[in-house]
Amino acid sequence: MNKKINKRKGFTLIELLAVIVVIAIILAIAIPAISSLIESSTKNTFESDAKLIIKGMDYKKLEDPSFDETTITESNITDIIGIPTDNIDTVSVTLVDGVKTITIKGKDKWAGLYACGTFMNMQVVTSVDDCSDGGEVVLGPVNQPILATGMTPVKWVNDVETSTTADDIDWYDYANQKWANAKTADGSYWVWIPRYAYSITSGYQSSTAGTIEIKFLNDVTNNARVDGISVATTPTYEGNSQTNYVLHPAFNFGGTQVTGIWIAKFEASNNGSGKVKVAPNVTSWRNVTVKTMYDNSRSMETDTIYGWDNSGNGIDTHMMKNIEWGAVAYLAKSTYGINDEIWINPANNYTTGCAGNSVSSATTTGCLNAYNTVSGINASTTRNITGIYDMSGGSWEYVMGNLDNLAASSGLTPSSIPNKYIDRYSSTTNYSYNDSYFGDAYFETSYNAYVKNTSGLTNGSWYGDYSYAPYSTSPWFVRGGLYNNGAGAGAFYFGRFTGEAYSYRGFRPALLVASGL
Repeated sequence: MNKKINKRKGFTLIELLAVIVVIAIILAIAIPAISSLIESSTKNTFESDAKLIIKGMDYKKLEDPSFDETTITESNITDIIGIPTDNIDTVSVTLVDGVKTITIKGKDKWAGLYACGTFMNMQVVTSVDDCSDGGEVVLGPVNQPILATGMTPVKWVNDVETSTTADDIDWYDYANQKWANAKTADGSYWVWIPRYAYSITSGYQSSTAGTIEIKFLNDVTNNARVDGISVATTPTYEGNSQTNYVLHPAFNFGGTQVTGIWIAKFEASNNGSGKVKVAPNVTSWRNVTVKTMYDNSRSMETDTIYGWDNSGNGIDTHMMKNIEWGAVAYLAKSTYGINDEIWINPANNYTTGCAGNSVSSATTTGCLNAYNTVSGINASTTRNITGIYDMSGGSWEYVMGNLDNLAASSGLTPSSIPNKYIDRYSSTTNYSYNDSYFGDAYFETSYNAYVKNTSGLTNGSWYGDYSYAPYSTSPWFVRGGLYNNGAGAGAFYFGRFTGEAYSYRGFRPALLVASGL
């Protein structure tokens, strides 16, 4: 009997295709699961190591009570607590109300990841912007700076200026007096003042420098970023101290609440073409009327040299107001700033960003110490290169603060200026001033008996700064003092003038970035 022998081996084409489809389905299911497992495992390891770093700091603190956890960086962490940095790019540690918050940017096997938070609330995310949860601060205690088109974040590494990115965790650290800086396309420098509430806990209406406590607020709310507690909108006082935290009014811009304000880092200068530039080591722009200062500051908004388009949408530029000067002065006087007197710029040639050899240095011929030198940084609001300069000395700075809508020689009609661009003060009999004004480093931080006296009182403000209230023939505020004012110059100095062009008086702009502006 013949037998048929089946010589068939392997799969038919149809069977092979069916197997491939099955394998593809299995892989489609398995690969994401495996990838997810690997990603989860990587994040868990990163989180554990981040917590290990916090524990290492705790043990170091037990061994050495003088150890400052906020000094930990990627460059010293191995030496101090024995943690290797093979997969760590940068490390930043802040202390907020005694609680350690750490932010770590990963590299190599942790590339693209950030570990951020406290020991009890640690998270690993793919964007530094996600380092928060429900308003609780993880990256830091402040609102992240908002950049307009054309603005580039800058930082200083070993005193060398470096361009960076908005997700760089080393860009700013307000808990350690490192303020965020950025440059517009024309090379102008700006410094971020985050939305905050303040409380003057001593020295209210005194010529003796008091204490200012700060709470940074979340987004455009009145809720503190750390504890979530809502702050007031009107201050209350008892004796020589404030009894509550109050939203600083500079962050209410004509009814639009803003997350922060960009302030010119130096007094304004002329770029050579009649346009405002903000730069160090140049001569400040003076000898123009308040109208010219105001108009030139406003025209920045639609000028493409700054890197944005000419529509002005989403940004606002204006001449710095009295209330904005106060916002800088108060933050500088807190633990987030220099918390001391700012050194005077004594350069008689009005070079921006300069310092002398002491807090009240006598007049110097030219710039003695540039802004980025060991002595020069004492003239900043932070006593480091990230602060705002020329708040003491240099030229007297006109600000948009005016008494009774009086034009004097300014060239402006104050009553026609939108409220958001000017702080209006009202006089009554004997020119006593309205006590309801606050936040401007004026009524709250100077001797009460003086403020209600038009004749002025030398050394009437904090740190003995000169104090001269505006009155009918000199209705415009000037701030900061002049290069030759010595101890009388300072962030709490206020004076008065007619608004006319004068070789001693300059200005600076402010910049807001927010939708709807």
